[in-house]
Amino acid sequence: PQESFTSLMFISITVCEGALGLTILVMLTRSKGSDMMASTLLMK
Repeated sequence: PQESFTSLMFISITVCEGALGLTILVMLTRSKGSDMMASTLLMK
């Protein structure tokens, strides 16, 4: 039981971090505008 709880906590934290990162990325993209989007597309 302890191991499953630990792994569940780890997954939850990872998901939260991912959501946070995505939110920050979206906010940055909206504030900087289309020029940042163009540079991001060029990097890919």
